[in-house]
Amino acid sequence: MTWFRVDDGLHKHRKRIRLGLSVEGFAALGLWTAAGSWSSDELTDGFIPDDVLDYLAPNVGRELAKRLEKAGLWNRVTRDGEEGWQFHQWDEHQPSAERVMAERAAAAERQRRARERAKAKKDERGQSIPQDGVSQDPSRVSHAVTNTVTHGDVTPAVTVPPTRPDPTHIPP
Repeated sequence: MTWFRVDDGLHKHRKRIRLGLSVEGFAALGLWTAAGSWSSDELTDGFIPDDVLDYLAPNVGRELAKRLEKAGLWNRVTRDGEEGWQFHQWDEHQPSAERVMAERAAAAERQRRARERAKAKKDERGQSIPQDGVSQDPSRVSHAVTNTVTHGDVTPAVTVPPTRPDPTHIPP
């Protein structure tokens, strides 16, 4: 998961002030925020294609985008033959798609190694659970439990002694 970073000083930034306090100014700021979230999620490095703009702000997206451009928050661009809008200075404030992918790959590798270490440690202690699902470790209790409606009777794989004496049982 990525995050779209918004400076806590946005409310007083000159470009934000240029948007104005009108309904349109706040609508443009809303579009800017939604588009930033979309771009972070899709890893487009701040590029918003025209069709996505229409999705994010139907009927008013182009007008609001021009307002964002006039304020200095967006630039009109063509990227790989596709028309759209680019966040101004995206790379100075947001992580690049390349960096996000590298961090994800590193995290996946760390998780894989951690799982291998945990499995090796468990195997060293002899606590791996056999294929039949019954643990050989006496400190662990495993039962092969099934649902009587769909899979037949519920049958314990290990007999567990009662926790208290059975008053109806008379020893021989």
